[in-house]
Amino acid sequence: MGTSRKKALQILHDRDLAALLSWTSNTRSSLRTLFSLSYSEDDLIGWRAIEGIGIAAMQIAKSDLEMVKDFLRRLFWLMNDESGGLSRRAPEVIGEILFGLPSLISEFGILLFHFTREEPFERGSFSALARISSRAPELIEENREIFLSALDDPDPAIRVYALTALSTVETGLVAQQVEKLLNDHALVATYDFPTGKIIETTVAGFAKQLATIK
Repeated sequence: MGTSRKKALQILHDRDLAALLSWTSNTRSSLRTLFSLSYSEDDLIGWRAIEGIGIAAMQIAKSDLEMVKDFLRRLFWLMNDESGGLSRRAPEVIGEILFGLPSLISEFGILLFHFTREEPFERGSFSALARISSRAPELIEENREIFLSALDDPDPAIRVYALTALSTVETGLVAQQVEKLLNDHALVATYDFPTGKIIETTVAGFAKQLATIK
């Protein structure tokens, strides 16, 4: 394992965001290194790597926005069969970059919908769209039927992400959907960005929590 990768891994283990910014400023390959770590067998490290990519992208964009855009284009290319190397975590990474750089959502965010029904990117694409939903509620509104349909998806995580996205559109609509999911006791593990931890709850528990917040 290279020195840069070891440093990044330690930063993610500690979730030292200040150290991450410093490391990013001095490591041109930071995006590639963090992307490789997003595939860690330790799911917490993987998610923290995704979080770190978002932070690194914001830092890099201050001086080289085109570099970030090129990275986004490459991620979409990696999701294409023709690339020869499918990258299942690419949608979540795209979502995190767009969350931090919402000015890019109009150019790249709409492309995520293409992958909401393309294996193995369904869950990751809904996760990304849920992540950026508060930054671009108009995108959710224009495609609300996709999210309403996803509330019946066999994957409980997709049901949670769909409800998250819909919550940015209309309170009344969310109330109706929460009622629909109150008996959905499937377990879901999601990354909690405020705390940097993975939390496990049921779809119903998440729906109740969202209703309380709303």
